[in-house]
Amino acid sequence: MPKSHIVKQGECLTTIAYRYGFRDYHPIHDLPANAALWAKRSNPNILFPGDEVVIPDLKQKRASVATGSLHRFQVTKPKKMLRLRLLVHGHEPAEVIDVYAAATPPPETGFDWLAHRQSSFVADLPGADDMRLVGERLRTLRDMHGWTVEQVAVVVGISVRRLERIEAGERPVPLDVMLRLARAFGRPVVELVGETQRPPYYVVQRSASIPSLPSRTRQTPVERPSEPQSKTCQPLAFGFPTRHLFPYFIQLRQAGEDALTHHEHHSHEFIYVLDGELELATLTEGRSVTEVLRPGDACYLDSTVPHLVRGRSRNPYSDTSAAVIDVFWSPLGEDYLFHD
Repeated sequence: MPKSHIVKQGECLTTIAYRYGFRDYHPIHDLPANAALWAKRSNPNILFPGDEVVIPDLKQKRASVATGSLHRFQVTKPKKMLRLRLLVHGHEPAEVIDVYAAATPPPETGFDWLAHRQSSFVADLPGADDMRLVGERLRTLRDMHGWTVEQVAVVVGISVRRLERIEAGERPVPLDVMLRLARAFGRPVVELVGETQRPPYYVVQRSASIPSLPSRTRQTPVERPSEPQSKTCQPLAFGFPTRHLFPYFIQLRQAGEDALTHHEHHSHEFIYVLDGELELATLTEGRSVTEVLRPGDACYLDSTVPHLVRGRSRNPYSDTSAAVIDVFWSPLGEDYLFHD
């Protein structure tokens, strides 16, 4: 039978749903017994200590299978994120690595992060190719600055011979040395160990070609399960091989207030409104806020905070309610955010 849950500090409906074994919060949110609560709390991710949430029973799934055979059942669980903060000698922050994990899915299902990674640390011994690429990148940066091996070795605090072997790809670079090299060259560590930049070094998208660009779909749906897709997303840097920013031309379609749901993802966004009106609902200091953006307005957004972006139009006969330029950044790469 349904049970009652008293909200504690820091809890939201999403975390409560995960605690009781639900894939998402909709079975709890849509329960009629919770209607009075949502009359007070319009945002399911903003609850207050002491709020009472009714938890429905989990529906049991039954399957009839033949005896004498091997059967495999898959339990779908939400991915968890573990944040690792590496310190140099226990003090100085070196890198923050976000690791997404799921409950042992079959290898042919889910998203293959390793196959799609763009730049990441891999917990393995560096191979000869890896050391050679890092060495070439360091030597190129040194030549760009016009510095000698001796000058860089003094700044970094290692011997000239050691730096020469690193540039030659004969020695791996310890994390503390890599951090000092990154500071010396004024580059982030991930740029020294990530994917090598390769031509072309710029791409131009002409306005006439933008309508024919392929549209991509968000990995994290913002629409409720029964609702149609609420936007088209066309990549503006299509054709640039090693992009770290992901600019998109996004056209938002008419969508009712109940058609979309708050969501979050591990990235930042910069939004510039070209046409129409944009409604941004998010959180600040524990309270819900709504901003209306009009043509020429811009917004920088930390997308790890639950938010909802909806186009607004005064023309009921228009399919498109707003057009924006949305520039994404995520350490997990573009395929974490979009799929074809």
